[in-house]
Amino acid sequence: MTDTNAYLREDHSVDQQLALRTAATRLAAEFDGTYGTETVEQFLHSS
Repeated sequence: MTDTNAYLREDHSVDQQLALRTAATRLAAEFDGTYGTETVEQFLHSS
């Protein structure tokens, strides 16, 4: 089983983490049916 939170970085501040989570939720809603929230979060964290 793979760790789905392996892309999370601990060096982000609480504000940055909240901004990334909010952006991921909004983008996942916008692209519903194409990408899930976890996928969008992974892309945001890795960029």
